[in-house]
Amino acid sequence: MTKLMLAALLWMPSTAAIYRCQVPGEPVTFADRPCRNGVVVELQPTSTVSMAPLTEAERQQLDAAARENRARSEARQKALARTRARLAEDVRRSERACHEARQDLEALKLRKRKGYSLADSVRLAGRADELRETIRDNCS
Repeated sequence: MTKLMLAALLWMPSTAAIYRCQVPGEPVTFADRPCRNGVVVELQPTSTVSMAPLTEAERQQLDAAARENRARSEARQKALARTRARLAEDVRRSERACHEARQDLEALKLRKRKGYSLADSVRLAGRADELRETIRDNCS
């Protein structure tokens, strides 16, 4: 009897049903197996459109467009790489300017401690202001 039931189950055509499952407080989900509060969704038959084969001219046109897209993409990648390199160089230059300005400011402070003339006073103050501005512009 069991073999007969198993054979009957295997013989029965399988139907692909979609179930709309809605649990209060949760979003609606769709499943291919029955679920709690599940409702079978009736699907409308879909129509398909078959495309005519491409002509050789259309194939060549598509190939040319693909080559152009690849070339543009490669050009953009190269431009991006150049931009990144310029930005990296700008960062290195800024870090170098920051480091040099800090060193020069320390040297200036030492120079001031050793003593200076009244004529050097204005020049040293101006140079200190320049270095502080460089530090403010280049150091994060």
